[in-house]
Order: sequence, then structure tokens, then C-alpha cells
Amino acid sequence: RPAEAPDHPLVEWQDSLTADEKSMLACINAGNFEPTTQFCKIGYQEVQGEVAFSMMHPCISYLLHSYSPFSEFKPTNSGFLKKLNQDYNDYHAKKMFIDVILEKLYLTHERSLHIGKDGCSRNILLT
Repeated sequence: RPAEAPDHPLVEWQDSLTADEKSMLACINAGNFEPTTQFCKIGYQEVQGEVAFSMMHPCISYLLHSYSPFSEFKPTNSGFLKKLNQDYNDYHAKKMFIDVILEKLYLTHERSLHIGKDGCSRNILLT
């Protein structure tokens, strides 16, 4: 997300999605649809008016957000990594359809996926 600095202001959620579109997007967020956290693993770059989307690799997301070095968290760590891998695989299996929805959201939210609700957002892409 080259145009988004860490202090980039959030854009308030404008719900224009159908139930089917929300269901399709749920696969990129552990099976849930929540606008304040939905897009933190999705990167994008706009070049000459075209926008391309990509998803952060699950290992990077896991190490940045979920990993705990304590041995008692081994089953929890394994579960998180498994879910992140599933999200990644689901995104790529449905990428053609998901990217159309992401572009719709991107364009209706001021060319940004730093979308929030009631002033709250965790949709900053951490890389």
C-alpha cells in the first residue's frame, strides 16, 4: 500500500455489499466479515488507474501477529498458522471474484482499504 503511511486517516465504512459479497470476503478473515479488521492482510498497488491486490503470505502474518515463543502455546500457534494458511489458500482459489469486490470497496472508500467503523480500524497493512 504505497500511498498509505502508518498515520493515514481511516475512511468510514460505507456498507454497499450484498450478503453474498460479505460471505465471499469472509474467507480472508478467518471466516468472519468485520470491516474494522477485514483488510489488514490485503495489499494493493495502483498503477496507471489499475489496482492490483495481493494477500500477505501467512508466515509473515503469523510472525507479526500471532506467534508466541512459549512452548505451552505450541497448539495455539499451530492453530493460528493453519487458519492463516487456509485464508491464504481460499483467497487465491477465489481471487478473481474477491478482487472484483475489493476493487469496488477500494473505489467507494477513497481509494483505500484503511476502512474503519465508528473511528476504529485495524486495517493498516503491516509489512
